[in-house]
Amino acid sequence: MAAASGRNEMALERLQKILSRAGIASRRAGEKMIAEGRISVNRSVVTEPGTKADPERDDIRWTEDSSPWRPKSSTSRSTNLRGM
Repeated sequence: MAAASGRNEMALERLQKILSRAGIASRRAGEKMIAEGRISVNRSVVTEPGTKADPERDDIRWTEDSSPWRPKSSTSRSTNLRGM
């Protein structure tokens, strides 16, 4: 049982890091959004700057458009500009 909780702890990341990696806001701007109550995790508004979440499992939303954020898939896509 302890091993399972250890793996769960490893999956948790600070919200501002998740927002930054998703391109929603810089880490500092993410901290400001959290402090202003503009971020929710699993439908609960978060105002503590050090709050952690699991980007794979938690429902993370922000007020601008209330869109759920999901991590980018491991496969990458590139744009091929023809004629260049």
